[in-house]
Amino acid sequence: VYGQFKYGLDLGGITIDGVAGARLVNTVLDIDGTQYSATRVPGSTAITYSYNPVNARQNYIDLDPSFSAVVHFTPALQLRLAWTKTFSRPDFAQLNPSQTFAQVLAGSGAYTGSVTTGNPDLLPIRSTNWDASLEAYFGRAGLASAAVFSREVRNYIVNAIEQDATIPGALGIVNVTRPINAGDGVIKGAEVNLSTFFDFAPGLLRNFGASGNYTYTDSRQDLPATNATAAITGQTAGISKHSYNASLFYDDGTFRAALAYSWRGRFT
Repeated sequence: VYGQFKYGLDLGGITIDGVAGARLVNTVLDIDGTQYSATRVPGSTAITYSYNPVNARQNYIDLDPSFSAVVHFTPALQLRLAWTKTFSRPDFAQLNPSQTFAQVLAGSGAYTGSVTTGNPDLLPIRSTNWDASLEAYFGRAGLASAAVFSREVRNYIVNAIEQDATIPGALGIVNVTRPINAGDGVIKGAEVNLSTFFDFAPGLLRNFGASGNYTYTDSRQDLPATNATAAITGQTAGISKHSYNASLFYDDGTFRAALAYSWRGRFT
């Protein structure tokens, strides 16, 4: 269930408008399945087959408020502000408890192997978000803006490797890769953007334009200890510190074309 309302204020020539509301979500997770395994008896060619039931239950409630405001200094200059809470559920592949098992003979009758599996106990990623951007409009459709943002993240999902000697079908210790919920994290940064038509050009050239933006992101993520690795704090997985986009475009209202280039820096 959700509800929201729109508001507007006039403060001596400066107008402020926006939307405030909240969403209440109840999630029920119910996973029933069976894991099949084939276990070879050490020193023998005999194989034992087994079917192990898998059961997972979760029920959680999220209340996510949101508030936004647009401060109109002039018709061409405005400040956007937003505060929101959001959550994102794990996808099915991350929750699926099925196991992909690889095992090889390492010599002297010893086996080494690895397992990739999902995690039906994963919690959703929850985030408290702050955003602010100052925007200036000019020409036919020109925009120059600067923005800052912050995300306070809980339960960020990462892949972790643990050592396990109890996997059905394994003859020894194997490395198990599975998604887990990490500790607290913060993602914050700034972005600048410029987009404009070539209004100064004659004729059809006025319909050409260019746009570009650059984003700097600083992140910190607490990763819990496993029986294979120590607890660490590092850069959030999948997020680059630097990224930019640039494009040239043509738009006469009937025909549109664009040539774009995107780049992002290294990421974990």
